[in-house]
Amino acid sequence: MVCNDPRETEKDLNAAMDVLHKNAADYRINPNEIVFSGFSAGGHLAALHSARCSRRGSCPKAQVLHYPYLDAGAMIFCSEVGTKYREQMDFNECHPTSLMDRGVPPTIVYHAKQDELVQTRQMTDYVTA
Repeated sequence: MVCNDPRETEKDLNAAMDVLHKNAADYRINPNEIVFSGFSAGGHLAALHSARCSRRGSCPKAQVLHYPYLDAGAMIFCSEVGTKYREQMDFNECHPTSLMDRGVPPTIVYHAKQDELVQTRQMTDYVTA
């Protein structure tokens, strides 16, 4: 069951990127050199942001995804709070693989061979896209 609104997490990430871009001089960073890294659900969030970021102008330079929870993460993101996420059928708008385009930054994907939650197919589908 989805217990909180995952879109709020995405809004937080977008807001953090906006702050970094707007305050780059104060933080003494180059906002064009930011690299994302995310594990499991965090990998889904990083991949989702990277698939949508070109519309916002806040893409990371690259991303490193560690066994990202792509399929179930998309179902959770597209489900309403209080619903069972596995019952959600149309989740392409929240699925990084479905949203893949040339704007997605260079990506390294790590996967554990014996991971029973995240199937290897999810990684190969993402890399192929």
